[in-house]
Amino acid sequence: MKVSCCRLGAVGPEPGEHDHELSNERRSSCPHSGRREGLMRAAHHGTARAPLGFLSVAIILAPAMSVGACATQDVPRPVVTPEISWQGGPPDGELERDPWVRAVRAGELAFATASNAANFTDESLAHTWSDSAVLWMADLARADLDHGSAYVALGPRPLMPLAVELDEGGRGALVAACADDLAVAREQPSDDRQGHHARVYRLELGHDGGRRIVGSNAPGEDFRLPDGELLTDDYCISAPITRGLFDPAPDLEPLLELDGDDVIAPPSPSPTFAVEVPDR
Repeated sequence: MKVSCCRLGAVGPEPGEHDHELSNERRSSCPHSGRREGLMRAAHHGTARAPLGFLSVAIILAPAMSVGACATQDVPRPVVTPEISWQGGPPDGELERDPWVRAVRAGELAFATASNAANFTDESLAHTWSDSAVLWMADLARADLDHGSAYVALGPRPLMPLAVELDEGGRGALVAACADDLAVAREQPSDDRQGHHARVYRLELGHDGGRRIVGSNAPGEDFRLPDGELLTDDYCISAPITRGLFDPAPDLEPLLELDGDDVIAPPSPSPTFAVEVPDR
């Protein structure tokens, strides 16, 4: 659903966890697009003659008016980040102040808010997830909308960090955590629930100094925590995971008016670009 308005280069964003149309996102053609051509024909053929001063001003103003008309027609859906109401108080502790853990928290918040808007071009997502992860999220959202599985996240993914393991150069880290399912409002009921489970986030430090999640997966069979315990789903069953909910709660209805073509995603990379698929 790439939109080119008046052929002036005003191209909308490339579409991207129903066969409806989003009425307030429909683009109309530029109302002034024919004026320049009409005036140019009049000047060339001598028909519909106008005073020279008027003609010059009209020819100069018509493109500007067209650009202005286009600019107001392709505004992407905003990504809204509500306040978070934490049950029992916000997460606290030494690990919560670790920059790698803070990056994971920020990434999960950005994922939830981007999913709720079906807009994966927000800076909050680009600053916390790798490009390949963001593209995968957009593809997942397209599939959910096209198959009647739309949902809104009622808060970021609940998790309890357990350990941070830096690589030798300090430019990457693994964040081990116990996590829980997203609280969601769904279009259709689903039995796809994990409950408390073990999760390992892999992050890299970018050249811009940003820490980005490049993958999140179940731990390997021999992943051990600093105390020597194996990190498994069983280990996380009784973990006191704090949950936060958005206030106000997001509304599912706007998403039900969309289909997969309405997902807003970053531009697709070249065909040789390798996409790493996180385990969400």
